[in-house]
Amino acid sequence: MQRGDIRACIEQALHEILPAAEEKRLSITADTAQSPEPLFFERIKLEQVLVNLLDNACKFAPRAGTIEIKGYPYFWDRRLAGTSGSGVVADRRAREERNPNCYRVDIRDTGPGIPQTHISKIFEEYTSYAGGVDRSGGGLGLAVCRMIVNQHKGRIWAESKGGAVFSFVLPFHRPDTVQNVGEALHATAI
Repeated sequence: MQRGDIRACIEQALHEILPAAEEKRLSITADTAQSPEPLFFERIKLEQVLVNLLDNACKFAPRAGTIEIKGYPYFWDRRLAGTSGSGVVADRRAREERNPNCYRVDIRDTGPGIPQTHISKIFEEYTSYAGGVDRSGGGLGLAVCRMIVNQHKGRIWAESKGGAVFSFVLPFHRPDTVQNVGEALHATAI
């Protein structure tokens, strides 16, 4: 893992999915803030996550639809790791303002949403559901995204809000922890 600019990864992923977006006349906007802390990641793997999510958005956005990408510093409360990612918690300790400890990327499309009964399973291998439009694709793309984000000690989730929103967070790493995360990624690849 190396220190990198996540905005450059987003630009590269946009370049790669541009032909599919142009074919459907999709409007894509990207609003990404500079990360206040260093981010360490494997660039190729992070670009794969972004390409998979953007390709998914292109497939399900209607012709002449829109895709919005937002990237911003965010406070991720790891106690909420099993929730939808909304950040709503009844615990009184969660009400206090917290400084960002990660970088969050949201990819929103104007396609059909994801039924609530399938959101928790959408990142599993070979997941599909019977319905009008199969958002999962029935393959491995979203499962690969989950695996890569988990290897980076982050989290990925989906929400259905007037279309689909796929989000992930990557924690800020102190330089002394980067070696350990890199070693863990290498050990999983073997």
